[in-house]
Amino acid sequence: MIYYDQINLLKLDYIDSEKKYRCYSRHQLYVLRFIITLKNSVFMVCPEKNRKENL
Repeated sequence: MIYYDQINLLKLDYIDSEKKYRCYSRHQLYVLRFIITLKNSVFMVCPEKNRKENL
C-alpha cells in the first residue's frame, strides 16, 4: 500500500500520531480491493505498437 501511495494511486486518509498507523477510509479499501483484483487477474494492457506486432 505504501507503493500505491508513492505513485499517487491510493493516498492514505491520515496517520495515527500516537501509534503511527496508516489509516484508510472505507472507500479507499474498496479501491484497494479493486486494484488487487486487477493485479491478480489476467488483465494486461499492451501498447498499441506491441498489439499490432502480435496480430
